[in-house]
Amino acid sequence: MNMPEGAAAQATPMPAGSLWAVFPAFLRSEVRSVGAQAFLLGAIIACNQIAIYGTVLLLVALAHRARPPQLATQRRLMWGVGALLILAALASLWGGWQTQAA
Repeated sequence: MNMPEGAAAQATPMPAGSLWAVFPAFLRSEVRSVGAQAFLLGAIIACNQIAIYGTVLLLVALAHRARPPQLATQRRLMWGVGALLILAALASLWGGWQTQAA
């Protein structure tokens, strides 16, 4: 996968990978030019990212203001989220292997 250097540095790996895999399939349009279609798809993706990550950021900021977490709580949350991400990656890997074997 050849991604521009800036995009690779700023993007989350999974959404960026699926974006580069799926985006070209939607560039051809009978209604708009390729440039207009690319701009429209980019705007839709940007708005979705702002809405999703903006909402998460707002909720975290409100929760932090309502009850500032203790250092021990932050550490437990970091370990928990890290473990959850690793388990999700392992589950995805296992599912991929099962699909390949079938």
